[in-house]
Amino acid sequence: MAGRVVGGLRTLWHRVTASYGYAEFVAVYLIALLLLFGQNWRRSQLALSGFHPCVTLFVVGYFGGYTLLYAWYTPIGVGNRFELSVFLPLLLVILTLLSLARAHDLRAKWFGRQAPAWVTSPTVLLVLVAYLITVFPYRVSTMFGGD
Repeated sequence: MAGRVVGGLRTLWHRVTASYGYAEFVAVYLIALLLLFGQNWRRSQLALSGFHPCVTLFVVGYFGGYTLLYAWYTPIGVGNRFELSVFLPLLLVILTLLSLARAHDLRAKWFGRQAPAWVTSPTVLLVLVAYLITVFPYRVSTMFGGD
């Protein structure tokens, strides 16, 4: 059973990273959150103290539970529809945390400069535009879309 879950987690990781191009943007948001909350540890604790423990438990249980379920089902399920089903809830959690960082004026040091939290989404938008111009046309023209 453990081998099936571990193999399923590897397959999920491969599907997410080789998919339509959403993993890069989630990674940019997660790196920004790690920088914002990690470099401002005391203020982060104050900001996160407003969350009820049940909300935190639900979010961790939701994503952890679905990840394990999808890892278990991966050997008999083909495609990335399962991973994409948690993409929008993940973005909601990420953007909620980013709004919290903005409300508490958290700043991240990035290449010797201080970047406020509000800079994250415009930066991701610029990366998205660059992606749409350079990578997306190739990916769309070469990715299998069904029969």
